[in-house]
Amino acid sequence: MPPSSKLLLKILEYEGSMSQKELVKKTMLPDRTVRLAMSHLLEKGYVKKKVSIRDSRQKIYEISKLINSDLQQ
Repeated sequence: MPPSSKLLLKILEYEGSMSQKELVKKTMLPDRTVRLAMSHLLEKGYVKKKVSIRDSRQKIYEISKLINSDLQQ
């Protein structure tokens, strides 16, 4: 797993659900890096994407239940 993906996974683990924009601000990684890392994590099933209640154009990322239980063990 790329270091950027690991970083994003840890941020989501400790901070909870976030948008891509929030992840970019929090990590100071380029937009493209965050977008590619999130694609990788989505593909692997480590995170899931849902629509923001406040703005339906915005997507919110959160750790999937499967990986969340693995991280707690």
